[in-house]
Amino acid sequence: MLFQIYGDTALWQLLGWALVFTGLVLANEIARRSKAGGIFFFLVLPAALSVYFIVINVAAAKGVDWAVNNDTVVHMNSWFHYAKLYAATAGCIGFMMLKYKWSIGKTQWFKVFPFVIVAINILIAVASDFESAIKGISAGGAAGGWWLSSENVWLFGGWWNILNGLAEGEIHHVEDYKTELQERVQRRAGQTLSYTVCAESGPDHNKTFTMAVLLNGSEIGRGTGRTKKEAEQSAARCALEQMTQ
Repeated sequence: MLFQIYGDTALWQLLGWALVFTGLVLANEIARRSKAGGIFFFLVLPAALSVYFIVINVAAAKGVDWAVNNDTVVHMNSWFHYAKLYAATAGCIGFMMLKYKWSIGKTQWFKVFPFVIVAINILIAVASDFESAIKGISAGGAAGGWWLSSENVWLFGGWWNILNGLAEGEIHHVEDYKTELQERVQRRAGQTLSYTVCAESGPDHNKTFTMAVLLNGSEIGRGTGRTKKEAEQSAARCALEQMTQ
């Protein structure tokens, strides 16, 4: 939308964009830094919006004029928007449960939640890619083609969307060693995993990290990477390989 700013009101459009952006940043900080803010933005507000979404869509399905022409119905009627919206909301609520130790947020097994919500978001992206591929190929054959979305936006889809979707799934598989290790460990009660930095080397712009994964305080795997997260994944992979030997 930033590139569609034009005309005599361009300055006002830019100002509006800046105000909305600033408001979102402030709202994020309030929700992140205070329990009351998090409850309002991630529980109360989504609940109110859910009621609104249901009412507006039911009314539109019945052909009520004010609902049929409502901007929400016209510009936000695809499954993708709602899937991303509620996946993000579920992610925020889950992280609040972990942060404030609410209910199952206190349990050991719920610590895999961050990886689960990432997997769900990747699944949504993969499904969207496959949808674009199917509709693009249906419109233009093997070479792909343009198709009109339910929100009146033209999209160009084809076989490359299938490759992109498969690549996203493969990336998730490769990066999911920590989750797999966590799930294996949690099959037995009283097991605790932790990661620790063993070494750092190289200049600030090109560091290499060595991480160890510990089970109940004892090292079970070690790995290296250009970031701590990469090194943790490598360590988890090493631990899994040791377990299967």
